[in-house]
Amino acid sequence: MTEHSPIILIGAARSGTKFIRDLLAHDAKIAKVPYDINYIWRTGQLSLDHDALDPASLTPRRIKAIRTAIEQLAKRQGKSNPVILEKTVSNCLRIPFVDTVYPQARFVHLVRDGRAVIESSHRLWLAPPDGRGLFRKAVEMPPKQWGYLFWFAKNYLKGRLKGRSGGEIWGPRYPGIVEDVQGKPLMKVVIRQWAECVSRASADLSRLNPSRVLTIRYEDLMFSQSALTKLCDFAEVENPAVILEEFTRVAEPENVEKWRSKLSSDLQREVTETVGPILRQFGYSED
Repeated sequence: MTEHSPIILIGAARSGTKFIRDLLAHDAKIAKVPYDINYIWRTGQLSLDHDALDPASLTPRRIKAIRTAIEQLAKRQGKSNPVILEKTVSNCLRIPFVDTVYPQARFVHLVRDGRAVIESSHRLWLAPPDGRGLFRKAVEMPPKQWGYLFWFAKNYLKGRLKGRSGGEIWGPRYPGIVEDVQGKPLMKVVIRQWAECVSRASADLSRLNPSRVLTIRYEDLMFSQSALTKLCDFAEVENPAVILEEFTRVAEPENVEKWRSKLSSDLQREVTETVGPILRQFGYSED
């Protein structure tokens, strides 16, 4: 696979990044990495207790290992000399690190109403892990990355000991999350997780050349064809009509405001009071 300018899809967990990744991959020249690959980005740093990786930790050898592993996964899509499309939610916390690995990358920052994300994330924190997805990763994971599987198993056992169906920690690990899960109510951890992902990504992306970054709201994509066209233009999609047709087939805009019936009024108030400035930053009403 030759050198190219990949598209890195950035977004907090449960923001719709998987949907957008799979949608854009219908383009003939875009090859997606089929699942989150935190274990690849953390090559040589699996023991670190958070995902905010320092670009100073990168060496030419480590950069090459990360790129090679990513490109091998994308190559399995069977497309000739494609543009790589990669999304790993923990990348929200380490834009400078990702930028150092792929200094020519384009970044799509997908933002979704924090109340919808937090409600959905809270359910995933408590849910059993995706066994099928884990098995697929485990089968394709090289032996040198098995340390990530050991961490996952240990994390799962800790969660079970706390009476959860899932692990002790789910999703992006912001610095301090280990301490937070020990001493704070779960909802407060989930709220901070979303805030850390969105605020860190927004601040770090603002330091890059604007031509390399597209920030777009999930809600706008659901209800505005012009927003989808803007995304296709940025990704240099060859045939936007194919993407639009697939979007029309699979999109579920009726679910955009489902959080209003899922979150109690007290929790809605708590979330809004805690992350109100971030909601306003991206144009979300606080009512």
